[in-house]
Amino acid sequence: MGFGVGYQGGTRRRLHVARSNCCNDSMPISKEVTLLRGEAARLFEYPSHAAMVVQDKMAANTNTVHQLLGGLRDALAPEGQREAESFGQAKRSHLESGGDLSNGTPPSIYARKVRIGNLSRRGFRVLPPAAYRPCHVGHYGRPLWTGVCQIP
Repeated sequence: MGFGVGYQGGTRRRLHVARSNCCNDSMPISKEVTLLRGEAARLFEYPSHAAMVVQDKMAANTNTVHQLLGGLRDALAPEGQREAESFGQAKRSHLESGGDLSNGTPPSIYARKVRIGNLSRRGFRVLPPAAYRPCHVGHYGRPLWTGVCQIP
């Protein structure tokens, strides 16, 4: 069974909370690694660990990376805003249809509803999971599966 499918609300909530909190013990280790990387970079007279690592990579310096990421952020922000609005609309329609937020419904459920709605509007027919059929043998004899939708 997929996560959040076939479970009662309380069980789904407990699973979601447990999954979200599974790595809390590694926070002090991650913090120490970050501090040591920064210290090592400063010993080699770099302003940051990122500047030290990026110099050997494709970008000449971190300013190039920041410019690239800034351009991507500016280009993708409107699409992200539209996606967030459609996500909120799916959540509102769930609540209006008698849904309950206290049952621990994971956000991935709403994201899937939005994706299915977008595919349906573009003329695709979304198949239920039982309709997936193996269509070809892939690597190591494992079957490759058909996609989640069919063109009408």
